[in-house]
Amino acid sequence: MPTSGGTNEAALEAILWVGVLIALALALGIAVMVVRKRVFSDDREQADGAGLVTSLRAARDRGEISQEEYEHTLQRIRGRLKGEALPRAPQRERPMSSEDGELRAAPGFDLAGDPGPPAKD
Repeated sequence: MPTSGGTNEAALEAILWVGVLIALALALGIAVMVVRKRVFSDDREQADGAGLVTSLRAARDRGEISQEEYEHTLQRIRGRLKGEALPRAPQRERPMSSEDGELRAAPGFDLAGDPGPPAKD
């Protein structure tokens, strides 16, 4: 008949081994994540950059952004892919006036300074 001391030792040893296995599983999982990130990061950034350029070009062609905004954003995307410092966006004038503490856009513009939709006749 085993003594209670032997049972406690076996239980402690089992708990120790379970802890070791959990620690190994976590370490292996972290190692796999790091390797995957290094292997796939360049490819994914290039693919994301290509998708951004395509959508950016479409926005320019639809007139949603100006040529200057297009060129600046394109420059930022290229710089990000090369790992360079990113230039700041050009500041454009916001045609707004403040009356009685309320902001109002100039006629024909929204509050962001973008041209409003064409007037319906």
